[in-house]
Amino acid sequence: MLAHHEISIFIHLDEKWFYTTSRRRKYKYLPLGNHEEPGIDRIRVRRVIHKSHPAKCMFMAAVTKANEERRFSGKIMMKRVSAPRIAIRTSSNQQFSISRSVNDQLKEGDWRQLLPADHYDTYTMNEIITLIVDIYELDEELYDQLELRYDTQDRQGKRRSIVMTDEEVMRGKMKTTETGEVRQVQLEDVTLFRTIPAGTHLEEDITCNSEFMMRTMPEVGEAIRQQMPWIPRAQPIYLQMDNAGGQGI
Repeated sequence: MLAHHEISIFIHLDEKWFYTTSRRRKYKYLPLGNHEEPGIDRIRVRRVIHKSHPAKCMFMAAVTKANEERRFSGKIMMKRVSAPRIAIRTSSNQQFSISRSVNDQLKEGDWRQLLPADHYDTYTMNEIITLIVDIYELDEELYDQLELRYDTQDRQGKRRSIVMTDEEVMRGKMKTTETGEVRQVQLEDVTLFRTIPAGTHLEEDITCNSEFMMRTMPEVGEAIRQQMPWIPRAQPIYLQMDNAGGQGI
């Protein structure tokens, strides 16, 4: 199906959904060894919002027949099927990274291990966030979007979430627990969040429909010319597109 002819070249273009996790994945638990510390055998169980609808994203790829003489593998491009949008309102979540393992570690609070136990309360919030972004290799935009929060009770007994500012430190911060006890804020009380302000430019997953294909065709053509520069501009190149999804391409 993918072949080079004397007067024409065929490129295969297709899209596919990829699930970010699998419900069929199994875990094997091994008992602690004699040299291992208690607690190191903690099992991180992946969670999904709905077991029948796990998170997924779509990618589109263009490939053709490999050319060994020119050391060309046949891979032309791969692109996430998405559309830009602007955030209408400010929102908060705990989606820090496209890596599932990194995201799970941050949500479970493993970032606390980056701080020394004896004087963690001398670090400013800005220093902690910078440390998290650098160590976990997060996107640069998260320098301004990460927040550290802790919960407390107000005089009416309602729970309030306090956001710590950039230059604040935990030393001297007090909180009221659900039982009415007033104590100093500990590192375990602080949770990491990502706040996306209104007006932020985002990428949103969409289906690979005709509208998306029309916008993407110039990018596909440019990728073909870059990966196959020996093809004359006047020579026709044919795209074979799969319509199995019924998207009307």
